[in-house]
Amino acid sequence: MTSSAKDLIAKGYIGELSTHSRGSTVEVAIARIDHKQADHKSAPKPACGATDADMLDFGTGFECSTRRAKRLTDRSPVK
Repeated sequence: MTSSAKDLIAKGYIGELSTHSRGSTVEVAIARIDHKQADHKSAPKPACGATDADMLDFGTGFECSTRRAKRLTDRSPVK
């Protein structure tokens, strides 16, 4: 485990033992695909807080590990 992953666990953004770490959970985004665009990989990726124009707004960008990505729950250790 990398030191950044340990940091994220300590801050409560990811669980030490979670469905993600066991491989039974995946992250899904819904996006419009333009079949005429030849190279999707070269398109700019949104910043952590930005929303890709072709993607449904999930509140934060993909793999965002900041307070903006925190769940709104009393069970979350992140304050």
